[in-house]
Amino acid sequence: MKNQLTPTFAAIVVLGCVVLGYVVTGYAAIQSTSAVSTTESSASTATAWEYARLIIDQDENATWHAGVMNRNPQTFSIDVQYSRLGGSSRANVVNLLNEIGNDGWELVTTDDATYTFKRRK
Repeated sequence: MKNQLTPTFAAIVVLGCVVLGYVVTGYAAIQSTSAVSTTESSASTATAWEYARLIIDQDENATWHAGVMNRNPQTFSIDVQYSRLGGSSRANVVNLLNEIGNDGWELVTTDDATYTFKRRK
């Protein structure tokens, strides 16, 4: 009986190891979760967007609102706006939207004849 462990002492040692395992595993999970949320929050604050609006009226004139507070809207016919963006084929709304996309703008929403775009600053 000199070198034998009592069943109670062995159970306490096993239970202690299990508890220690849970503590270490839980701590590692908390650390990895906080590292992911820190990375996600810093990435979301680093992205700055620029917004613009394109409004096409019944006469097929395109009004482009971009920049801070949309202070300087520009109104052109679709043909002129399309050629200013580098379009070379027949001008229409679809081709104009494609050229705006080629200029880095992403279409966000559309409502009748109003198109809202965004792009990274």
